[in-house]
Amino acid sequence: MPTPTTWSNTEIIGFSGASLVDSLLSPNRWSNNTVSYSFPSDVSYWSANPYSGYGESSGFGEPWVGFSPLSNSDKFYTPLAFDAWSNIANIQFIEVVDNEFTVGDIRISYSEAVGLDDPNIVAYAYTLYNDPPAGDIWINPFHVMGGEEWSLGTYSYNALLHEIGHAIGLGHPFDGDFILDPTLDTVILTVMSYDVDPLDPNSDLSFWPTTPMTLDILAIQYIYGANYNFNSGDDIYFFDDSTTYHETIWDGGGNDSIVYDGVFNVTIDLNPSYSSRIGRDVQVLDYNLNPIGSIDNVWIAYDVVIENALGGAGNDELIGNDVANNLYGAEGNDVIDGGLGNDYLNGGNGVDIAIVSYLPSQYSFLGDELFGVEGSDTLEEIEYVGFGYNIGDAFAVNVNFSDLVDPDGAGEQSSVASNLLDTISDLYIAYFGRAPDSDGLSYWFKEIYTGNLSFDQTAQSFSDQAEYEANYPDGSTNRDFIEDIYANMFNRTPDVGGWAYWEAELNNGMPRDIFILAVINGAYAPTGGAQDSALLNNKHDVSMYYAEQSMLHPDEAFDDSIVELLNEVTSDANTASTAMDVIDFVFEDEITLTGVVNDAAIWDAYWA
Repeated sequence: MPTPTTWSNTEIIGFSGASLVDSLLSPNRWSNNTVSYSFPSDVSYWSANPYSGYGESSGFGEPWVGFSPLSNSDKFYTPLAFDAWSNIANIQFIEVVDNEFTVGDIRISYSEAVGLDDPNIVAYAYTLYNDPPAGDIWINPFHVMGGEEWSLGTYSYNALLHEIGHAIGLGHPFDGDFILDPTLDTVILTVMSYDVDPLDPNSDLSFWPTTPMTLDILAIQYIYGANYNFNSGDDIYFFDDSTTYHETIWDGGGNDSIVYDGVFNVTIDLNPSYSSRIGRDVQVLDYNLNPIGSIDNVWIAYDVVIENALGGAGNDELIGNDVANNLYGAEGNDVIDGGLGNDYLNGGNGVDIAIVSYLPSQYSFLGDELFGVEGSDTLEEIEYVGFGYNIGDAFAVNVNFSDLVDPDGAGEQSSVASNLLDTISDLYIAYFGRAPDSDGLSYWFKEIYTGNLSFDQTAQSFSDQAEYEANYPDGSTNRDFIEDIYANMFNRTPDVGGWAYWEAELNNGMPRDIFILAVINGAYAPTGGAQDSALLNNKHDVSMYYAEQSMLHPDEAFDDSIVELLNEVTSDANTASTAMDVIDFVFEDEITLTGVVNDAAIWDAYWA
């Protein structure tokens, strides 16, 4: 325990190699994980050493210039701020008396010296070196902390969190050896920042963070370790409309829940490091304190797993993480996304939507179970399954459960939704000789499923696309067009009679989209050739497989070489299997489809 003229040991903090952490580290930390603090009084003692202390009492050291102790109100809120740090990290704080023989490692007081050089300075803390002032926090009595109660949500309480952060080893994100990405330099992510909006240093908040935020937690846990004893049981994080919240949840383990009991429309996202919007709005304010927008207000720390969420009376959005979640929408028209894992989704009252991330052909529904790429989810009191929401509103469509049911439950899915996707893929094959891109497939599915367009109108719309104009420029003959379509679909030219028939029809005014639909329908008709039908089936199986894999690997760009791959597919089902093997290789390896096509050794290994 230090005296007014001695100190506790400090030690150097080594860098972690992670920029999010290293940008918040100061040079030193306390050597001991138990740190004391005290509240000096008017009769407290201070080191007057001119080298290691505050200098002679006749000088301008903080204890000698307008010293004043904290108020009783200040002393009430200060332990809450220390607790906010010890809750998340393996560091403990103890309050000790401040007298001639014993003082805290961290001493907190007011001093008019704080504002002598710059009256805009709110407070500061001494850097951790081996000297008596190390960790001491000094506050400007003439600035906001000197006149405002330090209650949770105030600027003053946030500033107290900030200064304690300095007093235990954290620095600013904007100085030091490592600089935080400026777009992340905001108090919304770290209380060690000066700014609300990185682009507007004059912005303010209606309610400031009441805990260390996500990046602070990463950094302080790197220094002292994580406090896994805090909230290590089955905890309920309860929110209602009686107060405002702005915090980050740190949880030590257990099976945990976020529960909201209120009337606002809320978003609860259970993913670690992600944010939610729960209860009353937290507003960003301009220089004149006018609201200019609201922000998310409840974050989950990195590496924290919260399993369950319960919405309120509004129209809520609940988002699960990668473990098995129980998500309850309660009242209102809710949107629920279970994410990965085998989840239980219950919409409650209202018209509720279960959101998934991929194509309808990648899901089937049986009983109350939705089977798909993310897992097997149990759905109750859910009216629709939503597709395309992760791509954008132009692609979002709500599908009835009945349209996801595989009638025979065996083999390749043949639900209404899956069959519609197959027919759309046939248009891509016929018009362009390629598989659909996943975005385009999702868009046309929505247009047809919602009744915005009929299938015939969709086929006509393909003729309006830039790709159509590029493939079939003005001046191309009907005969050439027929030849191209047959090559796309069947890898051959039409027989002489068919060629003559279709050329006559087109020359007499038949629209080209009607011709394409007729050829597609003819291929599947009982009177059509078995080889053509098998070939087109194989091509759309490969096309759909490519589109589905593209949804699973969104970082992979669409590759035009899918045309060359489809050209290798014949009526033999083995060629479709080989093409799918090529697609798997492309998405699992560091190579593009074009790279495979252009590498004779790889290509021939599949097709020779």
